[in-house]
Amino acid sequence: MICMADTPAPGFAVSCHHNDDDANALRFWELVAAGKSAEEIRDILSAEVKEGKFKVAAGRVTYSLYGPFQSSAIVLMSVAVPNATAESAGLSTKMDHFRPWLMWAGTPLAHIMLPGQ
Repeated sequence: MICMADTPAPGFAVSCHHNDDDANALRFWELVAAGKSAEEIRDILSAEVKEGKFKVAAGRVTYSLYGPFQSSAIVLMSVAVPNATAESAGLSTKMDHFRPWLMWAGTPLAHIMLPGQ
Protein backbone atom coordinates (compact mmCIF):
# COMPACT_ATOMS: atom_id res chain seq x y z
CA MET A 1 0.00 0.00 0.00
CA ILE A 2 1.03 3.55 -0.71
CA CYS A 3 -0.56 6.42 1.19
CA MET A 4 -0.79 9.96 -0.13
CA ALA A 5 -0.84 12.70 2.49
CA ASP A 6 -2.94 15.82 2.53
CA THR A 7 -1.67 18.71 0.39
CA PRO A 8 -1.74 22.45 1.12
CA ALA A 9 -4.82 22.73 -1.14
CA PRO A 10 -8.10 23.69 0.55
CA GLY A 11 -9.88 20.83 2.25
CA PHE A 12 -8.54 17.60 3.70
CA ALA A 13 -7.75 14.53 1.58
CA VAL A 14 -5.64 11.45 2.25
CA SER A 15 -5.80 8.11 0.49
CA CYS A 16 -4.08 4.72 0.41
CA HIS A 17 -3.94 2.42 -2.59
CA HIS A 18 -2.21 -0.69 -3.91
CA ASN A 19 1.34 -0.14 -5.16
CA ASP A 20 0.31 -1.10 -8.69
CA ASP A 21 -2.22 1.76 -8.74
CA ASP A 22 0.32 4.48 -7.98
CA ALA A 23 0.51 5.82 -11.56
CA ASN A 24 -3.30 5.96 -11.67
CA ALA A 25 -3.48 7.81 -8.36
CA LEU A 26 -0.79 10.29 -9.35
CA ARG A 27 -2.57 11.01 -12.64
CA PHE A 28 -5.87 11.50 -10.76
CA TRP A 29 -4.31 14.04 -8.39
CA GLU A 30 -2.54 15.76 -11.29
CA LEU A 31 -5.94 16.35 -12.91
CA VAL A 32 -7.42 17.53 -9.59
CA ALA A 33 -4.53 20.01 -9.21
CA ALA A 34 -5.18 21.23 -12.77
CA GLY A 35 -8.70 22.19 -11.66
CA LYS A 36 -10.55 19.56 -13.70
CA SER A 37 -14.11 18.71 -12.68
CA ALA A 38 -15.06 15.21 -11.55
CA GLU A 39 -16.71 14.62 -14.94
CA GLU A 40 -13.62 15.81 -16.82
CA ILE A 41 -11.38 13.59 -14.68
CA ARG A 42 -13.67 10.59 -15.30
CA ASP A 43 -13.64 11.18 -19.06
CA ILE A 44 -9.89 11.82 -19.33
CA LEU A 45 -8.93 8.81 -17.21
CA SER A 46 -11.46 6.53 -18.95
CA ALA A 47 -9.97 7.50 -22.32
CA GLU A 48 -6.46 6.86 -21.01
CA VAL A 49 -7.46 3.40 -19.76
CA LYS A 50 -8.99 2.62 -23.17
CA GLU A 51 -5.74 3.82 -24.82
CA GLY A 52 -3.79 1.39 -22.61
CA LYS A 53 -1.92 4.08 -20.67
CA PHE A 54 -2.80 2.29 -17.45
CA LYS A 55 -5.00 -0.56 -16.20
CA VAL A 56 -7.68 -0.86 -13.57
CA ALA A 57 -7.71 -4.15 -11.67
CA ALA A 58 -11.12 -5.42 -10.61
CA GLY A 59 -11.41 -5.81 -6.86
CA ARG A 60 -8.61 -3.37 -6.07
CA VAL A 61 -9.40 -1.30 -2.95
CA THR A 62 -8.58 2.33 -2.12
CA TYR A 63 -9.02 3.79 1.36
CA SER A 64 -9.74 7.53 1.63
CA LEU A 65 -10.53 10.27 4.10
CA TYR A 66 -12.01 13.43 2.52
CA GLY A 67 -13.70 16.56 3.74
CA PRO A 68 -13.48 20.30 4.20
CA PHE A 69 -11.54 19.76 7.46
CA GLN A 70 -9.80 16.79 9.05
CA SER A 71 -12.30 16.85 11.92
CA SER A 72 -15.28 16.50 9.54
CA ALA A 73 -13.67 14.26 6.91
CA ILE A 74 -15.63 11.23 5.71
CA VAL A 75 -14.08 7.76 5.59
CA LEU A 76 -14.58 6.08 2.21
CA MET A 77 -13.41 2.79 0.80
CA SER A 78 -13.74 2.12 -2.92
CA VAL A 79 -13.59 -1.18 -4.78
CA ALA A 80 -12.82 -1.18 -8.50
CA VAL A 81 -15.46 -2.88 -10.67
CA PRO A 82 -14.50 -1.80 -14.21
CA ASN A 83 -17.46 -1.19 -16.54
CA ALA A 84 -20.03 -2.16 -13.90
CA THR A 85 -23.47 -0.62 -14.25
CA ALA A 86 -26.17 0.03 -11.66
CA GLU A 87 -27.99 -3.03 -13.00
CA SER A 88 -24.98 -5.36 -12.98
CA ALA A 89 -23.88 -4.26 -9.50
CA GLY A 90 -27.35 -3.92 -8.03
CA LEU A 91 -26.43 -0.52 -6.60
CA SER A 92 -27.67 3.03 -6.90
CA THR A 93 -25.49 5.57 -8.67
CA LYS A 94 -26.63 8.31 -6.29
CA MET A 95 -24.01 9.38 -3.75
CA ASP A 96 -25.00 8.29 -0.26
CA HIS A 97 -22.86 8.78 2.84
CA PHE A 98 -24.69 5.96 4.63
CA ARG A 99 -24.93 3.18 1.99
CA PRO A 100 -22.74 1.79 -0.80
CA TRP A 101 -23.20 3.36 -4.22
CA LEU A 102 -21.67 2.90 -7.69
CA MET A 103 -19.56 5.78 -8.95
CA TRP A 104 -18.64 6.35 -12.61
CA ALA A 105 -20.94 3.51 -13.69
CA GLY A 106 -20.40 2.03 -17.13
CA THR A 107 -16.82 3.29 -17.44
CA PRO A 108 -13.48 1.49 -17.04
CA LEU A 109 -13.20 3.43 -13.76
CA ALA A 110 -16.49 2.24 -12.21
CA HIS A 111 -16.10 1.59 -8.50
CA ILE A 112 -18.24 0.86 -5.48
CA MET A 113 -18.02 3.56 -2.82
CA LEU A 114 -18.38 2.27 0.73
CA PRO A 115 -18.81 4.98 3.36
CA GLY A 116 -17.67 4.25 6.88
CA GLN A 117 -16.85 5.70 10.25
